[in-house]
Amino acid sequence: MDTFDKDKDIEHLLHRAKLELPQSRKASIRQSLRESKRVTTSSSRETSGLFRKRLGAGLAIVPAVLLVGLFAFALRSHWLPMSQSAGGHSQSNNTSSLIPNTPPYDYHPLLGFEPMLPSESFQLAQITSDVFKYVNPPWGNNNANVTETWGNNTAYDAMYIALNGQGKSFTIMETSTNASSPPDTGTPWKTLRNDGMVFYQNTIPGSGTVVATIKNGVLCVVMRASDFSTTQLEQILQSLSIPVNKAPEMIETQTFGFSQAPQAVPFKAFLPKSLPFRSSTSLATGVYVKTYGSKDNSAGGRLTLTYERGKTQLKIIEGLGMKYVNPNLAGAQNGVKVTLKDRETAVYIDGGEGIAMIDGGSTNRRAITWTAKAGVNIVIVASQDLSKNDLLVVANSLEKVQ
Repeated sequence: MDTFDKDKDIEHLLHRAKLELPQSRKASIRQSLRESKRVTTSSSRETSGLFRKRLGAGLAIVPAVLLVGLFAFALRSHWLPMSQSAGGHSQSNNTSSLIPNTPPYDYHPLLGFEPMLPSESFQLAQITSDVFKYVNPPWGNNNANVTETWGNNTAYDAMYIALNGQGKSFTIMETSTNASSPPDTGTPWKTLRNDGMVFYQNTIPGSGTVVATIKNGVLCVVMRASDFSTTQLEQILQSLSIPVNKAPEMIETQTFGFSQAPQAVPFKAFLPKSLPFRSSTSLATGVYVKTYGSKDNSAGGRLTLTYERGKTQLKIIEGLGMKYVNPNLAGAQNGVKVTLKDRETAVYIDGGEGIAMIDGGSTNRRAITWTAKAGVNIVIVASQDLSKNDLLVVANSLEKVQ
């Protein structure tokens, strides 16, 4: 079997793991995987040596178990282990961390509480330490399928996986809440009691079996768990006692609405002055991602503008510093170079697999892509009932937000 050193395999893993990493970090992971070509699916002596130390379990959401192992090996190559201790708490031998050693960080201004890590991780290694924030979300109080919105729309996430590629994993999510139980998700919660604690169990699309508890006004959830019993998930929550005293690797803020989203991204956004149809629904989402552990504390972001009327759809995606779209889109075999009014060169693509990679939508669409002088990558993708000329009109009408 071929080794997993292809961009599409790595990008698929990062996407499924919900790690929207900056270009520099993805490049370093790719390089590690390319340097590890000797690692294959066979149980070679070298492979067993690489993964001999059992630190945890792999990503349940990724079907290629070996790919998780390779991904974890690459992470281990770039992120030095870090022990965490505070207030008399220290990590047990069951817990390992691959989170960069960053300065002390006060989470209270951002979360309203100090997040905790489990002392019992069943020998899994922590690979992420992230904060997610949602501003002006269209779903109101909470989105049943997005656990990070189950409290005050700001949450801390920590993902644990194996470094041996065996397929086990789990993610801890913590968010402040005023409620005495988890929110309504459309299916009833099962109440469990163990050692004096109350737990809640449910099955959530995209998160699998979810076990939750509430401690001191903080909703604590363990989710995306692979190969764990309910009792073990309860034990993980019971052991939340190690304060997170290092800066998060990533803070991702999603802002919604046309009045706020364009202002919430780390670049001068573009808005269209002309559309080829009168939209009946529209949505604007701005994503600002700040990552730590790098020399420049890099920031990246994306603005997505969606316009729809019936089956007609037009979407404008603007990104900076992040790989939000297929990097090979501009090099599509059916791509045709076009010149915009400001003499910038763009590529027009009429259908094909690259189109689907933009946002996971249909391949039967048209798109124009280019990188503006400010370094912002822009993609305009539309349904087939809109013409090439329609897309060019939109592209030439884009103006920077003042």
